[in-house]
Amino acid sequence: MHLHIKIILNIFAIYTLLGISGCALMFDSIDQARAYNQKAQYNSAIKSLDHFIDSDANEYEKASAFLLRGKTYINLKEYRYAYRDLQVAWKLSCHIYQNENNSTPTEMNDYDPAKACIEQIPILIDNLKPFISEFGAIMSTQEASALVKIIFPEISR
Repeated sequence: MHLHIKIILNIFAIYTLLGISGCALMFDSIDQARAYNQKAQYNSAIKSLDHFIDSDANEYEKASAFLLRGKTYINLKEYRYAYRDLQVAWKLSCHIYQNENNSTPTEMNDYDPAKACIEQIPILIDNLKPFISEFGAIMSTQEASALVKIIFPEISR
């Protein structure tokens, strides 16, 4: 009888540890992606950001992640994907900026929706235009719109 209780307690302890570390991994992945970028490990950064974007992070955090992933794709010279992710980040940042109540909902000090919407992302997108064809830009914009509809259905067009 005591053996069964010990086994059950051990299983519970393992699941608890996995749950806690899983949450930590999810929330640390954007910081991990920044670290990968600093080490020029761009593919690892993309994977980390993919997981973060697919998580249940809030709009603010996902906008920051799309912006960082767009910048990472620029480092990889994957301009079409960079254009797409920057379009998503721009749309989401502007949505947040227009609807926020003068509060910063997270501790991400390097991401400001207003600055991203008005200053940062438009410049990054303009700088990509020489590296992407008009057709590629149209396709990337359509992909960005589809992503916004799927991931953020509450945001209007």
